Amino acid sequence: MDKDQSINGDGNQQAGRDIINMHGTTDINSFIFYEKDLEAVVMHFHSQKENILDETNDLERIDISEKNKKNNLSPEYFEFIEETSLSSFKKIETFLQHSQNQEVLAMYRDTTTEIQHNILANGTATEPFEKVLKTIYGNVLKDAPVDIQKNRMLVLKFIHYMYWNCDIGLK
Repeated sequence: MDKDQSINGDGNQQAGRDIINMHGTTDINSFIFYEKDLEAVVMHFHSQKENILDETNDLERIDISEKNKKNNLSPEYFEFIEETSLSSFKKIETFLQHSQNQEVLAMYRDTTTEIQHNILANGTATEPFEKVLKTIYGNVLKDAPVDIQKNRMLVLKFIHYMYWNCDIGLK
C-alpha cells in the first residue's frame, strides 16, 4: 500500500466510508429509525379508525408560519399537508391518547424520538423540510409489507401529523 493513511481515514478507501463528515454537509438519506414501529402504529390505527370519533376542531398549534420558517418548509408543501392530511389529525390524536393504546403510543414516541434525533444530528436546517419528510416516507415504504403499501396514505398522514404536532422538526 503506497498511499499514506491518517487517523481520519484519509486515503483509506476501506475504512474511509465509516468516517463521519464533519464539514457541514448532510445526507438526509442516511436517516436510521425503526420503521416497523411506525408501520405497526399505522396498521393499529387502520384497524380502529372506524371506532374513533372524528373531531376536526380544537387542534392546538404553535404559530405554524414561524414553525415552517424555522424548518424551511415551503408554503406549497404546507398547503399540501392541509389538503391531504389535516382532516385526519384529530382522529390520530384521539387514537394515540386513548388509554388502550399505550403500547402503540410508546412505539409512536420511540419513532418520533429517533426521527428527531436524525433531524438534529444530520443538521437538516438548510434542507427543504419536505425532503426530510420524503426521506422518512421512503424509509417506511422501502421494504414495507403489502398492508402498509395499501395504506401508504395513512403513513403520509402520520408523518404529516408528526410535523404538525411538533414531534419532529424545530418548534
